[in-house]
Amino acid sequence: MQKSSTADFRYKILDQCFRQHHRYWKIEELVRVVSEQLKNQFGGMEGISQRTIEGDIYTMRQDPPIGFQAPIAVKKRHGYYYHEPGFCIEKKPLNAGEYKAIREAIALLRQFRGLPHYGELEKILLKLEGSMHRNQTGWDAIQFESNEQVAGTHWMERLYNAIGQRQALLVWYTPFQADEKQTFIFHPYLLKEYRNRWFVFGHQETAGMIYCLALDRITGIQFAEGKTFYRNPEFHPVEWFRDIIGVTRFQHETVTEIVFSTSPRLGHYIHTKPLHPSQCTLDNNESGWRFSLKVIPNFELRSELLRFGKNIRIEQPQGFKLDDPE
Repeated sequence: MQKSSTADFRYKILDQCFRQHHRYWKIEELVRVVSEQLKNQFGGMEGISQRTIEGDIYTMRQDPPIGFQAPIAVKKRHGYYYHEPGFCIEKKPLNAGEYKAIREAIALLRQFRGLPHYGELEKILLKLEGSMHRNQTGWDAIQFESNEQVAGTHWMERLYNAIGQRQALLVWYTPFQADEKQTFIFHPYLLKEYRNRWFVFGHQETAGMIYCLALDRITGIQFAEGKTFYRNPEFHPVEWFRDIIGVTRFQHETVTEIVFSTSPRLGHYIHTKPLHPSQCTLDNNESGWRFSLKVIPNFELRSELLRFGKNIRIEQPQGFKLDDPE
């Protein structure tokens, strides 16, 4: 057996001894107990020395990754013991940095409600939170943008499974600004979140093209028995979203250069937080900034620009107006 393996075994035996509350251990007792356990476990091994046990205790007291930060104390004429009841080298308490990292990870994982297996994940998160301490402010130090009231997330597991299993679906859907429910065969490819709303992209069989469906407008889903899954060659996620802001893409529209000017203050903000990867700065002076975007115009682009109000002016193309109807 390798030396490192026997050392790990000795650490566990010493840990079991020190976890016996209200019990002190003389070094001779520790040598005897560890030697007996080694012989019982591996057989034919010679007893270990007092020096080895003293070295093990020293190592266990060290900080990770060398040791375990074990709270081993010694009382004269009595022996060694854990001065922190409940300590265990296999359940070492978290330090402040580890607490912070786990709390932030929990906040991030909570954004995935509705996905498969989240129920099991939620149980684990609750157990973690039960053992966590809140920070000194009394509230979380980080918050992620989320909307727990958003509708449609109950469809996510079924859609996710259909994408993975390559299954066609029969979907009941009510589009925006429409009263009548539509029913069609849908071949799902991708789930995507945008501005706290979830969408699914896929091939709509009747129209013969890629559709983007808002999950909160879906009223029913069931597997389309007997339908062979169709993979539309026009849909490649990276390419599909490269030239748009948001989720709406009109398949027959082409990339257009949008040139706009802004006030100095707004220009600095847009310069540091680009609206799209294609954004370029054309000019920057005391009167303001000028930018260009090369995108396919859509509803989300107009919404992004409209939120800046009078601090933005569209220069080209001449036919592009923020108040144009979709």
